[in-house]
Amino acid sequence: MTIGEKLLRLRKNNNFSQEYIAEKTGVSRHTISNWEKDYSKPDIKSIKLLSKLYDIDWVYLITENIRKRPITFKDLSIYTN
Repeated sequence: MTIGEKLLRLRKNNNFSQEYIAEKTGVSRHTISNWEKDYSKPDIKSIKLLSKLYDIDWVYLITENIRKRPITFKDLSIYTN
């Protein structure tokens, strides 16, 4: 499952609107939509805010598949600008 799929599922399961998530994370509703469609990915600051909002471990969001190896700094570099 992709990050976008997870974000969409989490938002719907919590009955949150995109506007509400945008307000809580300090981004636009359009940005939330782009994340959920996998057009873009949240940066690490937003991932941390989202994990607190949904009460989940932030690693869940960035792990798209079960890995047989540990997550490296190179893996995380796609989430920073």
